[in-house]
Amino acid sequence: MSRGKIGEADILKKLIENGFEVYLPFVDVGVDFIARKETAEGVKHIDIQVKTSRYYPKTDRYWIDIRMKAFKAFDNYFYFFVLQKPESNIYDVLIIPSKTLEQYWKEGRLHYDKKHDRLRLFFRKEKDQWYQIRGKKTNLHKFLDGYELLGSSLVE
Repeated sequence: MSRGKIGEADILKKLIENGFEVYLPFVDVGVDFIARKETAEGVKHIDIQVKTSRYYPKTDRYWIDIRMKAFKAFDNYFYFFVLQKPESNIYDVLIIPSKTLEQYWKEGRLHYDKKHDRLRLFFRKEKDQWYQIRGKKTNLHKFLDGYELLGSSLVE
C-alpha cells in the first residue's frame, strides 16, 4: 500500500473518531473525502484533500507539491498534510484551511514554482514546533491535529 493511501486511511479513521460521517468521491476531482456532520443548525459538510510526505533526511524536511490547476480555496475546503516521522509509521498531521494557504501564498509565505505551476511546501519540525520553511518561514504548529478547526468551519 502506498504512503499516500496509508495517510488517507489514518485521516479517515480520525475523522470517524471525531464524529464525522465520511464519503469518498466516485471520481477524483481534487477532493479525497467529504466529511459530514449533523449540528444544531442542520447537516454540514467539509471537503478534504490529503497530502502525505515522508521525511527527507539529507535536507531535514518534508516536501509536498500542490498543482495550481488543482488548488482550491473555499471556506469549507481543508488540506491535511500527513508528515511521516523518520523511521516509523507514526504521523503528524497539519490541518490547514485552504483559505489560509491562499492567504499565505499571496503574502509570499509559500514557494511558488513558476516553471511547474505549483506550490511547493517544505515543512520542518524545530524544537517541537512545525514550520513551513520555503518562502517566508511560518510557524504552523497551531494547525497540528487541528480537528477543532473543522467544527468551527462547517458550512451548509
